[in-house]
Amino acid sequence: MLPKLLTLLSLLFTASATHAELANSTRDVTLDLSHGAKVKYSNVPAAFTDQDIQHADLVGMTQTFSNGETWLTLDGKRLFLSPPDEQDQWNSTESTSEWPLMSPSELRPALARFPSYKELEAQWNSARGDSTLRRRDRAGCAKQQVSWEEVQVLLSAA
Repeated sequence: MLPKLLTLLSLLFTASATHAELANSTRDVTLDLSHGAKVKYSNVPAAFTDQDIQHADLVGMTQTFSNGETWLTLDGKRLFLSPPDEQDQWNSTESTSEWPLMSPSELRPALARFPSYKELEAQWNSARGDSTLRRRDRAGCAKQQVSWEEVQVLLSAA
């Protein structure tokens, strides 16, 4: 069964910190999926709250740098590193040295320029509801909701 792209994006993040991660003051941010947890961002400083991470995930942009690392970025600064299995194959010519790391004290004022996480999530859910269509399952009987974005992914894979 193909995972639904929008379901992944709408899941709330949970944080799991092992003893070693606490010693380094970092943690991996994971998505709780029906088939297990998946790391969304690696080595996130513990000073970033779950709310900061969720909000930044909605307003930030991913950028793959010349070294192959993919980061969530905001305002010309790097925020959260994606794990190696999530790296984009299309590297930019930009170096991570040109994009400094954003601190938690810098993130909060940057996020304040955007609607709150709850407002953005409500807008996103509303848009998602407006862009769904129905398809039949393999047996041709029951119908299920499929997002337009998932249809585009399925078509591009064909």
